[in-house]
Amino acid sequence: MAVAKIGDTTYDTLSAAITAANAISDNVIIDLIDNIILTSNLTIQNNITIQGNYTMSRTTSYIGTLFTIKANKVLTLDGGIVLECGNNWTMDMEIYNNALYSAIKLSSYTDFFTPEDGGVSVTAPVFNTAGTLNLNNIIIRNHFGVSQRLVAASSGAKINLNGVQILHCAIGNGSGLVVDASNSTIQVTINEGTLIDDCFVGNNHGLFKMYSGAKTTMNGGTISNIRGYNSNGVVIGLYGTDSTFTMNGGSITHVCGIMSASNGRNAPIYVHRNGVFIMNGGTIAYNIGTGCGGIDAPYTTDGYTSTVTINDGVVAHNQVTIPTYTNSCDIRGSDKIYITGGAYTQDVSQWCTENYAAVQLPDGTWGVKTTLFEAYVCVDGVIYKADLYVCVNGVISKVSGIQSRLDLN
Repeated sequence: MAVAKIGDTTYDTLSAAITAANAISDNVIIDLIDNIILTSNLTIQNNITIQGNYTMSRTTSYIGTLFTIKANKVLTLDGGIVLECGNNWTMDMEIYNNALYSAIKLSSYTDFFTPEDGGVSVTAPVFNTAGTLNLNNIIIRNHFGVSQRLVAASSGAKINLNGVQILHCAIGNGSGLVVDASNSTIQVTINEGTLIDDCFVGNNHGLFKMYSGAKTTMNGGTISNIRGYNSNGVVIGLYGTDSTFTMNGGSITHVCGIMSASNGRNAPIYVHRNGVFIMNGGTIAYNIGTGCGGIDAPYTTDGYTSTVTINDGVVAHNQVTIPTYTNSCDIRGSDKIYITGGAYTQDVSQWCTENYAAVQLPDGTWGVKTTLFEAYVCVDGVIYKADLYVCVNGVISKVSGIQSRLDLN
């Protein structure tokens, strides 16, 4: 029975369709016409789109990589595909929450995490890419690997999450559940409509591991209900010169993490040595961490190039579990944090840049406003701009004279 087609030509396996597509000129579209069982690694050596409202499932006997994308080639999955990875794992939330709210250190993720009996436990990434991977309007669910993630990226790779839903996926004892990236030429983009929800990460630098200059940009989408263990960054960990996370929009909420016997700050955003975090918009809220519930940046100090820059957005209602989970902590760091805007639960005065100040609002939260303002005068019905002033701690000082003031003489 045919399961895929290119134009009017049908194929009995997806493997046969991809082999044919690799031999055709660029930009080949493969339409699924039935559900598919994946039994081997499929290598993409052309620019190929696979689309169709059908399910692609692993056979339980194959636990290796499903798609390998060669350098400078593009694989796009689109059109409502469901990629069923085959492990409906469970967590004992009573044990997990007790450890979370009591700051208990557990010896192993297996203390509370149980893979599905008979489910697929992979031994290789689902996608291995040196090219471009576009995940558009599809669902990926029920992945589990003790140390293997969804996407392993190598030099030159681009991963674009465009309305993909990544649901109930887990990595037991590894980094980068969604993307593992360790090269300055790797770029990850998260766009509007993307949903990453109900996932578990069991080691440092959780959903996105950005090392050695790799870069992630979040323009929109939702990351929520992510639970970590022994994770310095449950959503993203940044390590190495210019490893960067730029947040322009979207939300990161209801993320939490618990400690192992030796490690785990468990903040959603962890800026390690020489990493860079830039926030221009979006929301980081209602998260719980060990060292900080929002943005943990302990290396924003002398000797490192780590920086945090916040121009806008919301970082609020984040909690820290030590000494108790009722303590608020939106940001933790040193002197290389630069704030010119945004809304917070925490007083961020110490990090506001020149000509900006934190202002406590009636509801107890904090906003950051510019302290610059202009003065105007009216003479004989004509309004003139006078001087530019700054107000810091209630003291008003003139910044610079404005040329139009000479018109008053």
